[in-house]
Amino acid sequence: HDLPQKLCRATIRVIHVDADSTIESLKKNVKPGFSPLLMLDSKGGGTGKAFDWGLADKFGASFPYLLAGGLDPQNVREALKKSRPLGVDVCGGVEKSKGVK
Repeated sequence: HDLPQKLCRATIRVIHVDADSTIESLKKNVKPGFSPLLMLDSKGGGTGKAFDWGLADKFGASFPYLLAGGLDPQNVREALKKSRPLGVDVCGGVEKSKGVK
């Protein structure tokens, strides 16, 4: 799909990560010219489940990315140390209750 290119707007491509993901499988999801920024997120998105941040760090050696997936105030510092992303998306991990940040 080339819709992001037609829109001429910055987009973020989400690459879902699960227990079976490898560096090779993650790299296959990178489409040159599709999106200028990538986000690694747990498979399913919005699950509150984290994935192997070491895998994200290895991915980051080739591609800049944002980190999402199961991040909250208790684990985001560790995630940053292990994965070194450009930024994070904590979304649901900081909600006091559903929809209340």
